[in-house]
Amino acid sequence: MLRSPSELRTDVEVSFARLETTWALLDDSRWQSTGIMMAGPRTMAEIVAHHLRNVEVHHVDLDIGYRPADWPTLFVDTELAKRLRALPARASHADLLAWLLGRAPAPDLEPW
Repeated sequence: MLRSPSELRTDVEVSFARLETTWALLDDSRWQSTGIMMAGPRTMAEIVAHHLRNVEVHHVDLDIGYRPADWPTLFVDTELAKRLRALPARASHADLLAWLLGRAPAPDLEPW
């Protein structure tokens, strides 16, 4: 059975409210506790950051008018720094450097 957009929206709103309530009740000492995600073990603080990333990225994916230019500066700065740290593992270092120095086109990148 297909659910209407209104039903889906309500479900998402209720789910987010429950999640945020649970996070608000989490004792300060538990934020460095480890939980399990598909990507592997992460602290609760990292899980919240990952959740924020998913919300921002998939909001753009919905193609309903929210664009990368609408992303909050804090999200952009934090996520960009993480992605840039991972960049050298995705291409030849010489090819990356040539591109960064304006001497070659952007290299083909390996998947994340």
